[in-house]
Amino acid sequence: MVTGDYFYINDCEVLGKFYVHYGGINDHPNKACLRTCLKLDVELNKKLKFIPGYLTYDRHFIACPLSAVFVQINSLHSIDNDSTKLLANLMVFSKDYKSYVNLNVAIFTHREGDFMSINNYINAINIYVAEGNAVQHLNDLVFAQRINFKMLDEYKLIDLINNLEISFYSNDLRRVGKDNSFWDETEIGNLPKSKYLTSCILESLKLAAIFEDLNINNDFFIIGCSNYTKAWSPASGREKLPDDVFTAMKIKDFIKLHFFKVYNPTKEFNERLIYTC
Repeated sequence: MVTGDYFYINDCEVLGKFYVHYGGINDHPNKACLRTCLKLDVELNKKLKFIPGYLTYDRHFIACPLSAVFVQINSLHSIDNDSTKLLANLMVFSKDYKSYVNLNVAIFTHREGDFMSINNYINAINIYVAEGNAVQHLNDLVFAQRINFKMLDEYKLIDLINNLEISFYSNDLRRVGKDNSFWDETEIGNLPKSKYLTSCILESLKLAAIFEDLNINNDFFIIGCSNYTKAWSPASGREKLPDDVFTAMKIKDFIKLHFFKVYNPTKEFNERLIYTC
């Protein structure tokens, strides 16, 4: 159960940094004389209300909607006596502030009265708008799908690379009246569903410069070609080569070495929201 009367908000006007927490009034003092916060009010039916507003340093509370970059927080309260589900009424403005939409966002939490999940939702919406996307595409149904509004951490991205499936092939091209062409192919599969993350893997391989040619085949595989030769030898078509665990690990290490040079967490996050919307 939540304890305490007020919950304070850090960096309300900083893109992607909105953070409501259990701390004290002096742990992140504002330059202004008012502290942004949510005031807890337990109603007779035991529903929880978190009233947005400002608190003076002598503990006088002023209830009013809160501005967080492109989002105005009007209210936040538990749903149907279940304090693991919160409903936030939000007004979301376009990047130029010339239009807006009203949203009733259902926020699902892991334990009773845990309001901190709102941080991910507010930051997600602000990043979406900051990238120039239309607020009209946001709607209540999008948020009812219980989307993961967290940035992907480094460990998940490393796991994504470790889980790539790498196979090796020989291939050739028969050329009438000329030497036939021969080359090796490396097929990289089990790519992420995200087109952006797949593009980061491709860019990492380009930076590693271990293949002479790279292309994406139907969004399912990345084909890397190397060791081109020409010879007056019979062509036999594409043939699978034995698994080479050491070379596969080396390719994954090359990807990891360059991945975070090209990866932009905001772009990945924004792609996830656009795909959902």
